[in-house]
Amino acid sequence: LGFESSVFTLERPMEHEHHHLSDSITYGVRVSIRHKQSGLLLALLPSQPSSVDGNCHTLTLVADADATANSHFRLIPRYKIHSEGDYVCHGDELLVQLFDRQLYFHTSEAGMPVTELTLKSSVVDENTIEVNGSDTPSAWTIRRYDFGVEDPEFHRESVRCGRNPCFSGAPVVMVHREKE
Repeated sequence: LGFESSVFTLERPMEHEHHHLSDSITYGVRVSIRHKQSGLLLALLPSQPSSVDGNCHTLTLVADADATANSHFRLIPRYKIHSEGDYVCHGDELLVQLFDRQLYFHTSEAGMPVTELTLKSSVVDENTIEVNGSDTPSAWTIRRYDFGVEDPEFHRESVRCGRNPCFSGAPVVMVHREKE
């Protein structure tokens, strides 16, 4: 599973079956991150070390039935120009934190050069960057993946926001800052 090329949806927990695209995602709220193609949720497992960096924790995909508090995250703005309660918008740089712990999405390199970004690979080679969890955050850029499918002008008007906000259930891509 290539993380940086994967499409996700941001959802408020327990709302994935009846989300409304008019429900905007704001910084600080509890969200689940669903892998669009598989329908599985991202979960950070603090009890399992990552395969690349033993000081970090495993980030994996889990079924809804296996989802716990480890599948709930908080989006935090990377810069102070945004704060809790502001809309999360296309192009924003942010940190992804486990909702109830000080653990963040993080990247660890197995070696150089960097050619692939993966959630967790069964075979780790020198070209792998693993997305895992750590108390040291990595910055991510969020990009809406639905331009051309929906009308962004309608969404901007619906929330009176001059930027392109992300909505519950709308597809997004998260790109590691160093990979842009």
